[in-house]
Amino acid sequence: VRIISGVEEARLIWLGVSSGIELGEKRAMLIDIGGGSTEVIVGNSEGYSILESMKLGAIRLSNQFLQGEGPVSDEHFHLLTNFIRGAASQVARRVCDHGFDIALGSAGTINCLGEIVSKHKGDHEAGIIRGGNTFTRAELKDAVQMLRKLPLEARRLVPGMDPARADILLGGAAVLLTFMELTGTERLTTSDRGLREGILLDHILREDDSLKHFQSLTVRKRSVLQLAKACNYEAEHAEHTAFLALRLFDELRIMDEHPYGNTSRELLEYASILHDIGAFLSHSDHHRHAYYLIRNYDLLGFDDTEIDVMANVAFYHRKGFPKKRHPNMEGLDKMQRARVAALSSLLRVAEGLDRSHLGLVTDIRLKLKNDPPGFILTLLSKGDCELEMWGVQNSSDLFEYVFHKPLIAEVEMKTDMAMAAK
Repeated sequence: VRIISGVEEARLIWLGVSSGIELGEKRAMLIDIGGGSTEVIVGNSEGYSILESMKLGAIRLSNQFLQGEGPVSDEHFHLLTNFIRGAASQVARRVCDHGFDIALGSAGTINCLGEIVSKHKGDHEAGIIRGGNTFTRAELKDAVQMLRKLPLEARRLVPGMDPARADILLGGAAVLLTFMELTGTERLTTSDRGLREGILLDHILREDDSLKHFQSLTVRKRSVLQLAKACNYEAEHAEHTAFLALRLFDELRIMDEHPYGNTSRELLEYASILHDIGAFLSHSDHHRHAYYLIRNYDLLGFDDTEIDVMANVAFYHRKGFPKKRHPNMEGLDKMQRARVAALSSLLRVAEGLDRSHLGLVTDIRLKLKNDPPGFILTLLSKGDCELEMWGVQNSSDLFEYVFHKPLIAEVEMKTDMAMAAK
């Protein structure tokens, strides 16, 4: 089970719908009405410029404003549309400011409305999407007025109606009609693609690395870097720390010292990039600020558990041992807490390896010794790295706890630097 934010839902919906239409040079507005929320996206063939999620859903609004099985009065419907107008006006203004050439709609509520309008007006206008219905705002308004006059049982029998949606369809119709009015949308085309196709496509593109051909950076990394840049992160230190953390991860994986795969490796990289962003608020307790920023920023492409893991890895990059009783660990199960401990132990050592923020440790080697058991960490350096040696010694506590062996650091000057010194 993946729990995602409304904005992440909007991204996946856009991916699913836009992959089934050739937009060319056109910019589209997409509205997707679900049971609890409505997602609005503006984008073109290259990506999206607006991702919004509003707590306006067909079930939510029907329960609040349209209870009962009789016809819906003008008074109740006006109360509903006025509420929607107030809640959606800010998003509508953003959409209008960006502008769009065509309007699209997806998910069951809008597709059901498309079928009803099509049957109600007596024809089926071919849309720009195969299998989609195209209708005008006036035609939608006409159909909504017809539905409002009917009691629930009669609504179930309307041509094009999904009987299971008859009790909540007017709540969703009010959202669509009001938003079309707010944005000046005269015509809309439905799509039977949406979140499901977006999830599948996102998974496929991530699994076979095709996204690198689709875009220069993955959605996940682009979102991480956007947060990092917004917090004025120290790019060279962050990237070098990530490099060293991943080197430790890979060396230990070769030794079969941990069970974690590529997803954990990726989360370690992103946590390393973001580990110091809390200094944007205050250097004091910046690990706590980093946790808060990662946890509350709308990072795209991640589920809630992955965000929680990254935030906690950044939280423990300075000190402390991850424990179940800590409030920030409450949402993670035993396996995820173990993953946080392992990844944060590597980040903590990697941070020590660039203590001076000068990139003096250019690479590392890690080997296992048996008598007595321990790890030998060799720092390949291009200069005096006394501060980095001290950093490793003072940041190895969690590493030694997780991997059950002491960590012993030594320095090896790079050959070219050693020759230059001579």
